[in-house]
Amino acid sequence: MHSSTIIFFATLLTGVVAPPPEHFLNFVCTGEDSDDMPDVCNNMCYGATCKKLPTQLYWDQPEKPTRQRRSRNAGCGTTNKCDDGEQCDEYPFASTSNADDVKAVSRCVPTEQNRNQGQVLKQFYNSQGSFDEVGLGGNKGHFTIGFGNPGDSPYCSPNTDCVNDGHEYTRDGLARRSHIIKRKDKSFGYYKLKSGGTFFAPSGAKPGDLVFTPRFHNRTLGRELSRKHVFDPERGLEQYEYMMGNMYTDRDEVVGPAED
Repeated sequence: MHSSTIIFFATLLTGVVAPPPEHFLNFVCTGEDSDDMPDVCNNMCYGATCKKLPTQLYWDQPEKPTRQRRSRNAGCGTTNKCDDGEQCDEYPFASTSNADDVKAVSRCVPTEQNRNQGQVLKQFYNSQGSFDEVGLGGNKGHFTIGFGNPGDSPYCSPNTDCVNDGHEYTRDGLARRSHIIKRKDKSFGYYKLKSGGTFFAPSGAKPGDLVFTPRFHNRTLGRELSRKHVFDPERGLEQYEYMMGNMYTDRDEVVGPAED
């Protein structure tokens, strides 16, 4: 009897079909390399951990007026309210419909990190560059985000108390945490990767889930392009297209919960 037949009958007997692996878009938070995003991670993790905002998102290909409205609703506005060398980062992303359903959070982050995030999203949405064989292929759709080596971003850490450090905002002013994290919950969402790294998935993950991490081929070039790029609030993510050829994607796999 062929092995495929045996597997088929075994499945019928058990009545259990393993769910397909989840694909995670991974933002690395260590801050050690030019393509890591510790401050951007901090903002996203404040939203996901302290405000219980979703990490399973939906890209709806919004037009510019919709993106601008969502940005304003997060407290960013259409002009940069941040100091020189910084830009306002909102979560959930203005490119996702989730921003219409919740009170988004925002934070002033280093310009270079905000541009790196924009490059990643542009590639992922359109399956370009480093996401040539993954991503959304230019079609509206759902995706899930997570955070690699999260301990260096305080709000991504299992030890966070979610007290606002004075830099997290909503459209109403300084953000307030929506709940107190109980100690028994602090280990939830942290996983070990096959590569040995730690991965934080606030919505949960399972062994076999795949984690896709964008990286620069030439980190010096990536840093230089991000530094020199002049952000245009009138344009969307397409303004980062010329940077795409310098990126590739690492593929990793969740092996199980991280040890305490």
